[in-house]
Amino acid sequence: MGRVLLVPGGLGPHMGAAAVRDAAARGLERAGWEVVGSPLMLGEPGTVEGLVRQVGGRVHTVAARGGEPLRYGSLVDGTAILDRTVIRGHGTQSLAAALRHVWETKPRRVLLAVGGVRQTDFGRGLYEGLGVEPTPGGARWPLPCPVTHLVVEPGTVPVAGIRAREWVARLEEWRGRAVGHYSGELGPALAALGVDARPAAAYLVHYLKWSAAIETVDWIMTVMPTVGPTVYGGLGAWAAETARRSRRPTWILAGQLRRGYQDLYRTGPVGLYPLLDQIQSQRQWERRAVTSVEQAAYRLGVGMQAPLAPTPKGRHRERSREDDGHEPEPL
Repeated sequence: MGRVLLVPGGLGPHMGAAAVRDAAARGLERAGWEVVGSPLMLGEPGTVEGLVRQVGGRVHTVAARGGEPLRYGSLVDGTAILDRTVIRGHGTQSLAAALRHVWETKPRRVLLAVGGVRQTDFGRGLYEGLGVEPTPGGARWPLPCPVTHLVVEPGTVPVAGIRAREWVARLEEWRGRAVGHYSGELGPALAALGVDARPAAAYLVHYLKWSAAIETVDWIMTVMPTVGPTVYGGLGAWAAETARRSRRPTWILAGQLRRGYQDLYRTGPVGLYPLLDQIQSQRQWERRAVTSVEQAAYRLGVGMQAPLAPTPKGRHRERSREDDGHEPEPL
């Protein structure tokens, strides 16, 4: 029996990463594979709870002014994890409140999984909530502990508004170096505070200790709802880069291909396999999502068994030299 590393993402609100993993694992096991790996959430709602279940720890609730409570996770190794649910509306004051509370617990480090959040105040509310004033020549604000921003957005996000450009220029003057190229709307503000940026998928695969398994499996599979232009910290970029480095066959079960999906092939030799075997409406897809994932994983698993089958030796090759009275050549 061969082994496959399965590290899937979610398919939207109707099917989270854990459900995708369970369905795909059933299909692969039915095709004769041993499955290792776990679901991978990159900041969407449920990331905190998912990491706590996988790693161990507790989910905590923080009272918030005039709104729903904020949630964060404390993992068994002393790491705190926050996902994008700590950002409410367009402001980032709620992120400041959550960070203040988390820092009071004295964690070893904080993982900030808010990648993909759009249309924010570019971190102005975060700075106000922390009491940080980025004035030219002002002292740098000391982080109470190391903070890592798990990035999903592309490396460069254009800043269109005049006020936003002025804000980024002000951050760069305060920090003393360029930060405008950091990804996402919160990237520049977090970088100016001294927050470390890492690609979300690659970081979490390593954190969950699945990197070592790459060398022991026959191939790798992930699942994505859409595949388009390569996203710096997303699962597609991780899969393609892993395929290039490990030289393991790597497949993405893809719900939909968008313009620019060819970018993946410039990163690594990854394969794309359709989740759907026929055109379906959105309602049909949501009703059949679990079955579709299981069946697609099974079809791909059956196809991937072929390279493992022993190649039969041709009798004519074995006999040809002997019939001529010569010793067979060594293989």
